[in-house]
Amino acid sequence: MTRQLISSGSKFEDEIGYSRGVVVDNEWVFLSGTTGYDYAAMTIAPDVVSQCEQTLSNIQAALAKAGASIDDVVEAWYIVPNPADWPPCWPVLKKWFATARPTSTLFHAALATPEMRIEIKVTAKRGSSAAPASTGIAIERLDHLVLTCTDLEASAAWYGRVLGMARELFGPDNRVALRFGRQKINLHQAGREFSPRARIALPGSVDLCFIAAAKPDAVLAHLAAQGVTVELGPVQKTGATGPITSVYVRDPDGNLIEIASSDP
Repeated sequence: MTRQLISSGSKFEDEIGYSRGVVVDNEWVFLSGTTGYDYAAMTIAPDVVSQCEQTLSNIQAALAKAGASIDDVVEAWYIVPNPADWPPCWPVLKKWFATARPTSTLFHAALATPEMRIEIKVTAKRGSSAAPASTGIAIERLDHLVLTCTDLEASAAWYGRVLGMARELFGPDNRVALRFGRQKINLHQAGREFSPRARIALPGSVDLCFIAAAKPDAVLAHLAAQGVTVELGPVQKTGATGPITSVYVRDPDGNLIEIASSDP
């Protein structure tokens, strides 16, 4: 299981011991209870409708940091001290959750300060919002990709030694693949490619980004131990699910290999 912590920068996160949000397995996003403070001005509106709007805006910003959206929300908990404040919030909630339509639970309980009139806690699953109707399908994940190599054995050895991928043989022709996680890379020897194949399959023409279960310092230390030259990094980049810190190297064919760590 992997965990990515999302911070708002609040000093209370360290003092109390919590995070604005936690991303689990690059998929599930759990947000802490959120109130209607405008953090830019450090003020809170007196009326519950304005607080509800601001709360959902704060939630949207936190979800974006986690690589998700308001339409990915699958569960919402509402804490409203005054039962009379609940019905005025309905139109606001309907507007924000018209697409997601999450499950919901309402509690009537006191909040941290008397000024707070609503608190909302949500859980989201990245990418769970409906795919555009025009596509007809939703792609779930990448299964494998194909690399064309000048020297297949040299490439297989490099990916095993430097990136820890497991070599395996498959099919009646004993084709070579490199497995990592739930994905793999199939290797083709240049000039002896399997069909069907890319129209223009050339060694050294690919850029790949891999997420490592290690911090950038550990990645650099490992690369140094393997005698691999770092071309660039560590540098801040934006990955598919949020901020990443990347180190760039070259494989034996000159393909650009990005080894990235998810930012805490």
